[in-house]
Amino acid sequence: MQLEPSASDWYNFCQFAGVDAHKTLELGYIDGKKKFKHRLYPEASFSLPMRYRRDFSLKIRELVCFRDAVLARLGEDFWSSFLKRVGVTEEMFFVYDYQISLNFLYDLVRACEDAGLSLWEVALEHSLNEDAHGVLGPEYIKRRRPQDLLEGLVQNQPYYQRALHVELDPSPDLVCRVGPSLLALESFQESELAPFINYKVSGLTEFLRSHFPSATMTPGPTDGSFRLQA
Repeated sequence: MQLEPSASDWYNFCQFAGVDAHKTLELGYIDGKKKFKHRLYPEASFSLPMRYRRDFSLKIRELVCFRDAVLARLGEDFWSSFLKRVGVTEEMFFVYDYQISLNFLYDLVRACEDAGLSLWEVALEHSLNEDAHGVLGPEYIKRRRPQDLLEGLVQNQPYYQRALHVELDPSPDLVCRVGPSLLALESFQESELAPFINYKVSGLTEFLRSHFPSATMTPGPTDGSFRLQA
């Protein structure tokens, strides 16, 4: 548990060992807790179009529930054809710490809209699945109070994305605020980030309700915030 191979390292090992790398990936994924880097796994064989190297603001972990929603509603052929069209390697989605631009998510949302699917809503349902959170999932199960769970979700945001800034104000109830990060504002207008902000606020509140149905949450005085009453 000290050294984590990159995906390309794993493929090379499988080739050397005579193992089908694709079948091993069907059995699991590479997951860990790594900080954002300018380029993660620079030696990896994954290639990204320049459009998806623009900001490196999402980790694959953030996109797992979107992928699962597409597979459930539109099928594998739609998912594979979309990735092929935009030039993204499907195996990348087995490496939860890999990084990609927010542009990828927005392109996926638009493609689904053209196919008649509101991806934001369906992805929200899949985000409640513990498996979508990888190694972070067991941490949430241990939280015994909604306040503790919300704190954990906010603290773990750097392992999902850095397009948004998520913070807690603990007086006297917990007020959660979600807004654009400085990094995202270098590449996107605030209005462009609004759909992702709304999704993130809904995701946090629905995750809390799924674990604590009696939790009381009310919208805050500004967009992108809500109050969890202690």
